[in-house]
Amino acid sequence: MRSAIVIVSLLAASSTALAQPAMTPPAAASEGELSPEAALVLSLGGTVASYGAIGLAIATETSDLGSIGMIGTLVAPSFGHWYAGKIITRGALLRVGGLLTFVVGVLADSEGCSLFYSGHGDPEPADCGEDFRTTKGTAIILAGIAMFAGGTIDDIVTAPRRARRHNESLRLQPIVRADGGGIAIAGAF
Repeated sequence: MRSAIVIVSLLAASSTALAQPAMTPPAAASEGELSPEAALVLSLGGTVASYGAIGLAIATETSDLGSIGMIGTLVAPSFGHWYAGKIITRGALLRVGGLLTFVVGVLADSEGCSLFYSGHGDPEPADCGEDFRTTKGTAIILAGIAMFAGGTIDDIVTAPRRARRHNESLRLQPIVRADGGGIAIAGAF
């Protein structure tokens, strides 16, 4: 008797599927789904707000606001990824690496000259005139800036994809196919 009920159910499901397209998307979003648009707004909005805070700090000469803005430029592009459950991102690692590279470049740029020379006591070396910048220091500084910018762009651009991946990992839905003659259940894990 049970096998007859299963066969009738499969036939009913396959006859209903003939009126539908080959694969139908889910009718409504489930409760745990995240919005890719929200992930983008969090990453982009946080980044813009951080740079805005730096600009406002410069205009009003407020160092506290500038400090908050500087920290924000380091972490805000990752907000969309945090929303989707990913804490450490490729972009964040690039920004930290870019910041460290920038510092190394500044130190290399002052090669042979003291960054903390006060003008009192021993004179600085003779090669520390007005133009003591080194080519390698400048190249390292530019590489650090490029890494920081690249990490920022990477986190902003990939935030919506991270939210979509999160949603795909949650989805378990029936798929009704016209040529399948039954019901298949598929999920991504």
